[in-house]
Amino acid sequence: MPWLVLIGGNLFFAFATLFGFIILRRNRAINRAIDIKNQELNAANARLERLTKTDCLTGISNRRCFDEYLDQEFRRAAREGKPIALLLIDIDYFKAFNDTYGHQAGDRCLTLVATELERTLKRPADMIARIGGEEFGVLLPNTTNGEVVAKQCKAVLERLAIEHKASDVYPFVTISIGVVSAMSVANQTIESLFNTADAALYQAKKGGRNRVRAIKINGEVPKVLVSLC
Repeated sequence: MPWLVLIGGNLFFAFATLFGFIILRRNRAINRAIDIKNQELNAANARLERLTKTDCLTGISNRRCFDEYLDQEFRRAAREGKPIALLLIDIDYFKAFNDTYGHQAGDRCLTLVATELERTLKRPADMIARIGGEEFGVLLPNTTNGEVVAKQCKAVLERLAIEHKASDVYPFVTISIGVVSAMSVANQTIESLFNTADAALYQAKKGGRNRVRAIKINGEVPKVLVSLC
């Protein structure tokens, strides 16, 4: 009968519409679930990436992160003809500090020093990292004011006044700093820049510690010791 056909057609259309609506809602729910999982995965990957580049004790950047950033900024300085400065900082007589006060106190000292040195850096592009046991590296792109920043870092440690009875230079924790400031990195390599800063740090230690040694590099005079303080 025609009316039965009509009813049957309407029912089929209704069921088809309902089924399509159910499928659409299900697909949307699946897509939302996939989006949530992707967001969680991306967040987990970001956390993992941060962990691989963060020193687990002090919370600042680690050696891997520092090396990558140094490579990036050195290439930029070479490409754009910009200056760059590198500081190597070593806590004086830190082994004696650990032996006297214990390793937990040593860890607290490292963390406090790292935090305060990081606060000394004013520009977003500046980076500090823990690159060794009691050694820190500071990279200052597009500036030759490495010596100024080094003196500020030294002053910060003096204000902290962390007791260090086992030190041969001062009754408080001090740092020695080697600085290289390059007007240009022409004819330089990352290794030579780092070695120059390391040589300046060696001179700071040899000169009695608790001091800054700074070397400037320019096109005319490759290496000149410019500051003894």
